[in-house]
Amino acid sequence: MSPLLENFVQLPIFGILLTLLGFLLGEKIAKKINNPALTGLVVAVILIVAFLKITGISIEAYQIGGEYVNFFLGPMTLSLAVPMYHKRHILMENLLPISVGVVVSSLTAIGSGYLLGRLMGLDWSLILSMLPKNVTTGIAVETSAAIGGIPSLTVAAVTVAGVFGYGFVESYAKIARFRSPIAKGLASGAASHAMGTKRALEMGEDVGAVSSLAIALCGIVTSFLLPFVLPLLKAL
Repeated sequence: MSPLLENFVQLPIFGILLTLLGFLLGEKIAKKINNPALTGLVVAVILIVAFLKITGISIEAYQIGGEYVNFFLGPMTLSLAVPMYHKRHILMENLLPISVGVVVSSLTAIGSGYLLGRLMGLDWSLILSMLPKNVTTGIAVETSAAIGGIPSLTVAAVTVAGVFGYGFVESYAKIARFRSPIAKGLASGAASHAMGTKRALEMGEDVGAVSSLAIALCGIVTSFLLPFVLPLLKAL
């Protein structure tokens, strides 16, 4: 690698450009493949990892710019408030069922993460990393670190949940005969955070608004419940 290219790789702009290019290419490739399991995000990750492996560029060099991308996860999540504001009357009319659904979803996500970890024979730190898998990445990473999990593993768990939600939530809604936009939105946002909400917005503005609210509420509820649930899980 030439000195000029080596210096460029060490700049934040390298990681930022590689992420954007990978995402744009991933979206185009995913549309052509048209497979629910291969979303734009999954394809982008594969492309970026392959590029780093082939070129021999370290993940540490990529992360110099990747940290800036992580920083914008918060503002990106806040942008989901726009559809919530436009459909606020629907949200207020259905606040009780939405709130109950979010609490049940958060408890289910925590419980399923624990059971999956136990069935796989994972140690406690790995199990802790999987518990906040149903909330958006920015909140999940901070929550995982606070309870003793491994943030990088939590990102992987959150990504898997998002990919499955994006790929299959609409099919699941049809199988379960969800006709209400409230039910569809809750299923999308409460289980699969931003990726699920992206699919929810494709299903309709009402569905997307409920899904956006579910993301926010799940982040709050999961962060609140975990300190109370963890002692119970340790005792099992």
